[in-house]
Amino acid sequence: MSQLKVNTIRHTGASSDAIELASDGTCTAKITNQPPGNRNKIINGAMTINQRSHSGTAGNNAYTLDRWKYQRSANAEFDVVQSTEQAPGFANCLRLDCTTGSGTVGAGDYVKLRYHLEGFDVQDFAKGTASAKKFALSFYVKTSTTGVYAVSLLDENSRMVTGTYTVSDTNWNRYSIIFPADTTGTCANDNSAELSIEFNIIAGSNRTSGTDLRTAWGTYATASEAVGHTANPGSSASNNVYITGVQLEVGDVATDFEHRSHGEELARCQRYFQKYNCRAQEWIYVEANGAQYKWWWCPFTAMRSQPTTDISGLGTGSGFSAAGTSETVSSIAQTSISNAGDVNGTVSYRLTFSGTFGTSWNMHHIDGWNGQVVTFSSEL
Repeated sequence: MSQLKVNTIRHTGASSDAIELASDGTCTAKITNQPPGNRNKIINGAMTINQRSHSGTAGNNAYTLDRWKYQRSANAEFDVVQSTEQAPGFANCLRLDCTTGSGTVGAGDYVKLRYHLEGFDVQDFAKGTASAKKFALSFYVKTSTTGVYAVSLLDENSRMVTGTYTVSDTNWNRYSIIFPADTTGTCANDNSAELSIEFNIIAGSNRTSGTDLRTAWGTYATASEAVGHTANPGSSASNNVYITGVQLEVGDVATDFEHRSHGEELARCQRYFQKYNCRAQEWIYVEANGAQYKWWWCPFTAMRSQPTTDISGLGTGSGFSAAGTSETVSSIAQTSISNAGDVNGTVSYRLTFSGTFGTSWNMHHIDGWNGQVVTFSSEL
């Protein structure tokens, strides 16, 4: 039996090794065809989940499609829409539609999409250690505005690194940026926001005039966020930008996008935001015999941390019935919430009715909330 003994294998035109062989008989390989799963750090990178049903104007620092935050200055505005414009292999994308066109970008103007990652999910980058790994970011973009766009990585140690990509046509294209490893600034191993990605859409000179950090990590500065960015999709109200297939992974090779099932992607999104759709009959409990107060318990599944709740979608006023007795809900107040993160939880609400009925702790129900929504948020 013949043997070929080498330490590495590399294509004649490549700048790095495709396979590295170790003395213990194992190897490390860069595989781009059907690579193993659980590589992509981005949740909802294919823009398929939109629990908020967002479509249109978004305020600064507002979440739109799940996990994607929209940030802008006061002088720039885009609508954010979940679109069915399809990049190859994708059913959805996030579309930015310019609504207030201006040929001039002011020094303080900016528009960007931001994504936050938990410390739990970035430990294999080994950031801040001697074994630090590179960051491979890939994504699909289609836009009516050609030019140079900047993307930044930021950590919670006030460190950052930037990269640029050049759009030369108005078709769908896949772009990749390999960010360098960083041996400074460890990411905490917890559920806090430890790493962020910023996709710059518009960037004025206040964000492009700083230190060029496209080859190495450095100290964060607003002026360094988008060095090299020149494109201005805000020049006309007819302009738009589409993005999908966003993937962040460990290493110096951007592999094929990791598609996940709709159910799995939804469950991952619900760690940060979820909603409870009320049933035709929501059961309540009488606080005491003849009292005006009743109790309602609303459940939610495991989240990143104890969430904040929004009950503004629940109606008050006439038209609510409890066990066949017509009453009016005059107010709803949250009294407690049980959730320590990573476990299912329950919120308790005290309902005030205009009338009184029932026996102490007897069960009744509200029929008027059918289809109305309570939301839970533990976004980063």
